Amino acid sequence: RQRQEIEQRCGEDDTAEEEVQHSRPTANKQETSELISASVQGVFGATLQMITFYGVFTYLTHSLFNFQIVVIPAIVAAVFAAVPFVGTYWVAVPAALYLWLVEESILHALVLISMHIGAFYYVDMAIYSEIKGGGHPYLTGLAVAGGVYIFGLDGAVIGPILLCCGLVGWRIIRNVFNDDMPMQYARYCSESG
Repeated sequence: RQRQEIEQRCGEDDTAEEEVQHSRPTANKQETSELISASVQGVFGATLQMITFYGVFTYLTHSLFNFQIVVIPAIVAAVFAAVPFVGTYWVAVPAALYLWLVEESILHALVLISMHIGAFYYVDMAIYSEIKGGGHPYLTGLAVAGGVYIFGLDGAVIGPILLCCGLVGWRIIRNVFNDDMPMQYARYCSESG
């Protein structure tokens, strides 16, 4: 139907059709590589931010509550941040149990656990949302978990990269095959005719 309308407006003008074909968006190699590069940098940057934040945060909170062992939970939290099979707040459970059972301070134990759970819910979402082309932060988290499941520890990086590449590919395909090309052709014919 749209093709018939276009032919009626433009007639059999081959130059108009050629002009529209040349103006059709194509997948530019440089643009594609820039999109993929930005996505990959976003994934690596987010992973580095997560590792750094949770390592330092766990070190500080455990030091604040005078927990005897500080470095090991900080390292474990950094690993859990990079490979999110287990939430980073689980690292605070031994310290909370120590505060509750040995120090007999249930308030300090609850504050420590709530600080780690709060950081898990707010910081993860904030950092994952910074990934350009990564989609919803939940998708990025699933990509990390799926990547680890399929590729092992390397999958913590490979999974989000594959997600970003898939989303970049989808955007390129959508731009190349967008639905309003017949309307662009019709606009060109109405302007030239």
